[in-house]
Amino acid sequence: MTATLARAHERYAMRQVVRIKGSGGRTAEGLMIDLSSGGCQISNLGGAAYAADEAVTVEIGKLKVTGRVRWGNGRISGVQFDSPIPAEQLDPRALELRRLLDQALKSAEELDLNLCAIHLDQALAAVLSDLGLLAQDTF
Repeated sequence: MTATLARAHERYAMRQVVRIKGSGGRTAEGLMIDLSSGGCQISNLGGAAYAADEAVTVEIGKLKVTGRVRWGNGRISGVQFDSPIPAEQLDPRALELRRLLDQALKSAEELDLNLCAIHLDQALAAVLSDLGLLAQDTF
C-alpha cells in the first residue's frame, strides 16, 4: 500500500532559469523545475549548497520571493516561500509570456529592434496558441 502525500498548493511543472540568493550574498543560478504558491524546487545548482532553514531570495524573472530552504543535496533544493504567491502569478503560460515581454523590453532598451520584434512575435504566438488561434502572419 502506498501513501499519498497531500500538498497544500497545486504544483506546476516548470523549466525556467532562476537566481537564488542565500545568506551572505551567495548567489547561484538554477533551473526551477516546479512551482506552487507556497514554494518551488530548484535543480542544477552546480554544488552551491544551501543549508536547511537558510533564508533565501528566489528571483523568478522580475519577481523576487523570500523564503527558506527546506531541504537540499547540493544540486537541488526545495524552498518554502515566506508568503504565498497569488495564483494568477503562477500560471506557467503567464510566466512564459512575462519572460518573453521582459526580453522584448530589454532588446528595445538596447536599441536592438530586430530582436525586440522577434520576442514580441514569440509572445504574440504564445497568446494566440493559448487562445486556440493560429497566427496567419508574423510581424
